[in-house]
Amino acid sequence: EPAATTGRRPSPGAQGGGVVMPSMVPPRRFRLPPLTAPITWTLMISYILVMLIVPISALLYKAAKIPPAVFMERAFEPVAMHAYEVTFTMAAAAAAINSVFGFLLAWWCARPNRLRPALVAASGIWLCWLLPEFNLQWMPIGELAHDRYLYLPVLGLCLLVAIAFRQWNDGEASTVRDAARSAVRDAEPRSALGPQQSIAFLCLLAFLLAGTVMQESFCASDLLIWSRAARTAPHSAIAFSNLGTVLLERGDSARGLAALGRALELDPDSHTANFNIGFELYNRHDFASAEPYVARSIQVAPGMAEGYRLLGSIELRLGHADLAEPLMRKAVALAPRQEGYHLALALVLLERGDRQGAAQEFRREMELFPANPMPQQALRQLGPGF
Repeated sequence: EPAATTGRRPSPGAQGGGVVMPSMVPPRRFRLPPLTAPITWTLMISYILVMLIVPISALLYKAAKIPPAVFMERAFEPVAMHAYEVTFTMAAAAAAINSVFGFLLAWWCARPNRLRPALVAASGIWLCWLLPEFNLQWMPIGELAHDRYLYLPVLGLCLLVAIAFRQWNDGEASTVRDAARSAVRDAEPRSALGPQQSIAFLCLLAFLLAGTVMQESFCASDLLIWSRAARTAPHSAIAFSNLGTVLLERGDSARGLAALGRALELDPDSHTANFNIGFELYNRHDFASAEPYVARSIQVAPGMAEGYRLLGSIELRLGHADLAEPLMRKAVALAPRQEGYHLALALVLLERGDRQGAAQEFRREMELFPANPMPQQALRQLGPGF
């Protein structure tokens, strides 16, 4: 009667009138704090705030200080338009590819057997993005100079680790539930981690933290970053070019030129290596030696305004003002609002005897950069008629 009233099933001991046996309760487990909705939303909003809202706000704040006419002129410069074209073209191609493969991945993961598609997806993310690490034909040996190639493969690896923990946990939990099924139903949540899983998880976390700390030691400065990149990828022209640039900025001219020379051995068409060698030789007043390097840099990268300006300055120092003028005009056409460009063109025109044209360029420099005293002084030296 009481059992029928309460809806409970009496234990075998109670039915037989004997001693009532205690229920078989599974042992308690260590539980990691679950990612509840508040924590998830906090992490997501914090990430969006730090990675998107703050940088975009700073960008808009800086852009607001520029006059609208100047902003629009800079926004539609040839270099900016080329950047838009590359950015949106690549973004559209990536979106199209991701849409197709994302749909296939979602369809595959929706199949009844959830373990197999999850393993396939995680393995695909891991192995496909690891292909460049294998130095296949489309990536020359020794080209991998950056750890960023591992960012996406690590995502697949983390998914595989998560699947392994889930299967391990589910297998152990099912054993416990089978043993306690007669006493307690669903006593153990599937998301709980047992002691062994927890220890393995903490060891993996400690390993990843140790690796992060070790990587931080290589990122203490740009010199350490590119020195390690040159050692890791001895056939990477980009690594040696950037290493040489950093060394020149630190005043180590000999080692910097040696690194840039190595970059040119690996890639004679490296416009950054050619330009930086020419710039260093220009600073040494070795104009004749600097000329071919800078000329090669603008031949490889014809949209680099600074290359035309530097080559124009070299030709002017070599006494070739007639060659310097078209180079300076090309630099001004590519970057009409860059500080110093109109001033450099004015000096070339002044050297050629075009005082009226020089005065016009001096005034243009004054309009754009009124804080620069050099064009004002040059106009005063031209006399009251200018």
